[in-house]
Amino acid sequence: MRKCSKCGIEKTADSFPKSGVKGGLSSWCRECHHERYKLRKREAAERLMRNRQDPMRMVANAIAERGVTTKELAEAIGISPVNVGKWLSGKSRPRQKNLRAAFEFLGLDLPMEMMAANDGRIPLGVSQCAECGADFPVYKAGTKFCSRACSGKDLSSRQLGEANRRWKGGETVTTHIGGGYIKQLAPGHPAADASGYVLQHRLVMEQVLGRPLKKSERVHHKNGKRYDNRPENLELWTGTGTSKKDPHGIRMVDKVIDLLDSLTPAERRKVEERIKELDK
Repeated sequence: MRKCSKCGIEKTADSFPKSGVKGGLSSWCRECHHERYKLRKREAAERLMRNRQDPMRMVANAIAERGVTTKELAEAIGISPVNVGKWLSGKSRPRQKNLRAAFEFLGLDLPMEMMAANDGRIPLGVSQCAECGADFPVYKAGTKFCSRACSGKDLSSRQLGEANRRWKGGETVTTHIGGGYIKQLAPGHPAADASGYVLQHRLVMEQVLGRPLKKSERVHHKNGKRYDNRPENLELWTGTGTSKKDPHGIRMVDKVIDLLDSLTPAERRKVEERIKELDK
C-alpha cells in the first residue's frame, strides 16, 4: 500500500503510474493525475475561447463598411443568399472553404484562427507563447509554446543550475575528441553553449584582459594541462590563416614584435608615444 501525496488516500501500488527513467512510481495516484489533466485542459480551452475572434462578426462588419449586399457576397462565393443570411443571424455556421472565400472577396486578412495546419487541421484558437510572448494558432488544447525552440528554451531554463539532476557545482569537463577542458556555467555569455556553459580558460583570460575575447583569439595552456586555468598558466594567442595547430596561431606578443620590424622609424616613434601614454 502507498499513500498518495496529493489526496492523502492509501492505495495499492498498481494505482500509481510509473515515473522516471528507473521505473519508479509517482507520488500521485492515477486519479489525481487524471484530475490535474482535465483541469489543465479545461483552463486551456477557456483561455482559447477568451482570445478567439468571431470570424462572422468580422464578415458582418466588413459588409456594413463596404456596402456589400448579401446577394453580392453569395454570388461571389457561389451559394444561396439565404445561407449568407443564416450566417449573419447566427442560425448556421459556414464551411471553412466558404468562409475563406468570403474573407478573400471582402479583402480581409485571414485570422490566425482560420490558418489550417499542413495536415488540414483548423486551430482551436490563438494563444500567447509562454516563452517568447508571440501569438500562435493552437491545434491541441494545453499547448503553451509556439515552437519546439521555445519549448526547449523553457525546459533548459527550468533545468539550469542546481535544478538539473546532473548538477556538478557549475563546472563540467569536455569529453569529446581533444577534450579535457573545464566548462563553467555562465548563462547569458555571448559564447555560452545551449546549456549555458563557457570554456573556463576563456573566461579567466577575459577577466585578466578586462574585455571579451574575439573569435580569432585563442588561449594557450603553457604547461599543456587543459584543466590548469590559473592566469599565470595562460597565454593569449591570435589566429593566423588556416593553421590547424592547437591552438592555431601565434602569441600576441610575438605578433606585435613582427609588426614592429615592418614599421618605419616614424611609425615606431608613434608606437613609443602610445606605450608611454599607456604606462602613465
